[in-house]
Amino acid sequence: MELGERRREIGDAIWLWTLLCVYSQESTEEWWTVCSGGEISDERLGVYLDVSADLAKKWRVKLERLGMIRTELVRPLNRKFWIKNPGTFDRQQTVENLPLPISRLVH
Repeated sequence: MELGERRREIGDAIWLWTLLCVYSQESTEEWWTVCSGGEISDERLGVYLDVSADLAKKWRVKLERLGMIRTELVRPLNRKFWIKNPGTFDRQQTVENLPLPISRLVH
């Protein structure tokens, strides 16, 4: 999955994804553990993101549906989180050695 291709579908949930990336442990595995496997509630996510718990939950559900994160319910309001290794997303293809027409960029 290329993040750019789905940016409209991801929408503001990118803030939650970014927060989870910051607190994840990088590895070569397909899924990275967030907060060393500690339990996190939607309310706590909302506090960190300065949004309501309901909005944090909406973003969490969206990211789960898109396959960008996984969660496991540990207690009624707490979950463990994993984030998909960003290196496993499809990379956007680029065209090498394509000249940039500067004349149209300058007045």
